[in-house]
Amino acid sequence: MDDPEGGVWYGARRIFTFALMIRDGIPADRAETYLYARAWLRDAARLLGRTPGTLAAELIDAMPDSGAVVLRVGRVCAAVEYTPVRAASLRVPRPCGWPSTWR
Repeated sequence: MDDPEGGVWYGARRIFTFALMIRDGIPADRAETYLYARAWLRDAARLLGRTPGTLAAELIDAMPDSGAVVLRVGRVCAAVEYTPVRAASLRVPRPCGWPSTWR
């Protein structure tokens, strides 16, 4: 509560790192595009007074310096040891009651 902006930054870094773990990394040349499509990034950018593009670039630039992510064979990956989710699990359709896109 003393540092709301710090909380938003922490959440954004954490969500991005978990996404990297789940997907076993994201191709480096598509990381910004991936982030632009995330509703949480747009919300975080608004709360931080930035554009989504600026926030995406800041996350991608800052996280390797912190040691949270690494570049492996052209993919941005979480630096910690993890077990990625099987690709087939990511293709399960959303429950029919969920909206197709979040705004």
